[in-house]
Amino acid sequence: MKISIKIISVFFIVFLFSNPLFSQNNGPLKIIHGNLKIEVNNFLQTRVNSLKSNTDFEKFFSSSEAITLWKNEIDKFKINDYKLIDNYKDSIGSGNRYQLTGIYNRDGIRLKKSLLITCYDEFPDLAVFNVTYTNMTKESMKITKWVNNRHKIEINPKDTTFWSFQGSSTSARADWILEVPQDFYQKNYMGMNNLDYGGGIPIVDVWRSDAGIAIGHTTLYPQLVSLPVERDYKSNNTQVSISKTYKDGYDLEPSDEFKTLETFVSVHNGDCFHSLHEYTNYMKAKGLKFAEPEPSAFEPIWCAWGYERGFTLDEIVGTLDKAKEIGFKWAVLDDGFQLGEGDWDVNATKFPGGSDQMKKFVDDIHAHGMKAKLWWAPLAVDPCTNLLNENPDIILYTEEWAPRIITWWDAYYMSPIYSKTIDHTNKTLDMFIDEWGFDGLKMDGQHMNAVPPDHHPKHKLDYPEQACEQLPNFYKSVFETTRSKKKNAVIENCPCGCCMSFYNMPYINQAVSSDPLTSWQIRLKGKVYKAILGKTAYYGDHV
Repeated sequence: MKISIKIISVFFIVFLFSNPLFSQNNGPLKIIHGNLKIEVNNFLQTRVNSLKSNTDFEKFFSSSEAITLWKNEIDKFKINDYKLIDNYKDSIGSGNRYQLTGIYNRDGIRLKKSLLITCYDEFPDLAVFNVTYTNMTKESMKITKWVNNRHKIEINPKDTTFWSFQGSSTSARADWILEVPQDFYQKNYMGMNNLDYGGGIPIVDVWRSDAGIAIGHTTLYPQLVSLPVERDYKSNNTQVSISKTYKDGYDLEPSDEFKTLETFVSVHNGDCFHSLHEYTNYMKAKGLKFAEPEPSAFEPIWCAWGYERGFTLDEIVGTLDKAKEIGFKWAVLDDGFQLGEGDWDVNATKFPGGSDQMKKFVDDIHAHGMKAKLWWAPLAVDPCTNLLNENPDIILYTEEWAPRIITWWDAYYMSPIYSKTIDHTNKTLDMFIDEWGFDGLKMDGQHMNAVPPDHHPKHKLDYPEQACEQLPNFYKSVFETTRSKKKNAVIENCPCGCCMSFYNMPYINQAVSSDPLTSWQIRLKGKVYKAILGKTAYYGDHV
């Protein structure tokens, strides 16, 4: 052991001359990247601070990356190796990569932790973490939880509270930007939090008046992780982290490796909008492509939801002259035209002339010099529809072998990646765009934001969570198919009251505050969307 310590010490001394930004100096290792300072001690614990902050974020080292075996958290790994890859380069960009390994060896458990910290030149103030655990015993280990980027942020003595961005979605339809008072906890689970509410933006950001810190994961598809924010009673610090819990445990066999999700930590000045913007840029560098703005999406819109589901066609057509006079460029036909969710043919009580009358209605809108948009609740199917009667296997099944309810419409979730769902959706778009002539879609419903794991055996998924992860591919297909039919089509996503899933955002060109509860929500939701999407069409509400 003495020999290895001497070897490591000599290595650090040699390295000091080549890169003064990473040093031991008889103390913790230090990484300086822009205004981000990361210190690593001999147990692979970290301390994160901002060079711009008036006082330290973190006073003490924390076990920021840890793993739980059975019910025991393993959080201290004696460092045994370190390597710098200077001028590191990959598909994302160039920078420095720091490789550190440590060993936990106690009570019959021998576990190796490998920590990769990557700092890209193009993303100053942000560091990417990749953590791997290796079973070095001859016995299987059961992993029940892992946690990354767990940090306690001290309050600035000049402040009275923290502010935060917390991008999860629940039926409470809570603010995304809020204070963090004492005795506060919010789980921020990115899976389903209620029957038909879930998903969101996989970031939490906590800031003080002088600086802030953000953490999150950088996987290119949704993950069922939590990003809890908590502050104890009478506490002067707030803790953030990202974690995943395994209900039945994950068996790590001898010599096998277990990798957590790639995660990040970043620091910033001011509020959360800079970190949201930089996170999006990083995800773009990883390969996530967002739709370009559509000029017509910025035009004024009149929505017929003011007449609600009980509208008559005469009411809507009779309003078009006034809508044109006021200056509206779009008219939206909302909920109530259809036979039912899933059966999207016209309701004969509203359109006795059938599809021909719907075509004429769209022609009337066009004759007024306006474009026509149609309301739609994709992935929803009502219990008594022809679609479900003829295709009972189209619905998503929960672990209890039951359909999942969508509350507002008393409908069921369809599986987003089942071939019958895709075929039905494509035929529906043929009718909406090719046959009826609509110019855009108002996709609506909190259920669009996330789906629960799908346990239906006929859907032949590799694992139930695959439905959750591949949900964005459904909206990608809708966006691309609609735009292929009408190149300037506007596609709106209105996940009622939800913080829209970050992974659904690339496949829209119009956002909405989505049933806001306050003017505060309207303003700050718009700022969040613009921080992520840049120049994007956004409006306050439908009516």
